[in-house]
Amino acid sequence: MSGVNRSDTCLEIKDVEGGNQVPAVLAVGGHDPSGGAGLTVDSCAIRAGGGHPLTIPASLTCQNGLEFAASYPAAPEFISASWHVLIDVFDIRAVKTGALANAQNVVAVASLFRELCGAYLVVDPVMQSTSGGRLLDDAARGAMVEKLFGLADLVTPNLAEARALTGRHIEDVEDMERAAERLLCLGPRAVLLKGGHLRGEAKDLYLDSSGHVEVLVAPRTRGVDPRGTGCALASFIAVAMARKMSTLDACRFAKREISAAVEGAVRCGRGPHLLCIR
Repeated sequence: MSGVNRSDTCLEIKDVEGGNQVPAVLAVGGHDPSGGAGLTVDSCAIRAGGGHPLTIPASLTCQNGLEFAASYPAAPEFISASWHVLIDVFDIRAVKTGALANAQNVVAVASLFRELCGAYLVVDPVMQSTSGGRLLDDAARGAMVEKLFGLADLVTPNLAEARALTGRHIEDVEDMERAAERLLCLGPRAVLLKGGHLRGEAKDLYLDSSGHVEVLVAPRTRGVDPRGTGCALASFIAVAMARKMSTLDACRFAKREISAAVEGAVRCGRGPHLLCIR
């Protein structure tokens, strides 16, 4: 297990005897009432990956998949209170963060995560909704890099988020590797740079602090572009790590699961395709 977030006063994870134990995975992020992204998709992926999902909304959004109307940040006090209620009962093996909205929430999550010993942290630096809404302000971006990246076992930006975080132009796999190197310098132990918006096959680039580089490739399902793929990918990774997979194997597992979920995507009403997570 990684060791940056572990202090002498943190809460030790203990195995509970009896019953069919599954790992608890906590997702902290945005609530999407349309169910196409955010905590709903996180929960589906965590459960499908063999874990029990716990969720704390850091922001409440008004959106339907086609239109983004508004976003309302949760209070950091609410996040803290929810967190402490949950850790009283659940042994949280991994935490996945998504849309945290503002700097206060980022700082709160970073502080709370330090209370957990042995838990993994996957940071999905969500900045904007697919339907156009802003989900992270500028101060929060800086706080995320300063407070959260150094605790993260893995960060999973998409191309737009990587450009915003590094200032680099990204057009191909070579550009992705250079951007991942710069992201790694910001503190996380590994980076999975999602290249789904590049032409051709769906390529994601993995880079870790040992220098290992791997391009994860999946065929693209034509005519299907569902929302929530980034949320689900990070959550699949988190639950796989909670189940003792290595970070790289967790990324490989998540890539396969997302490909299947995209291939089986469905329609419901007039909105975009929805992932079929099983």
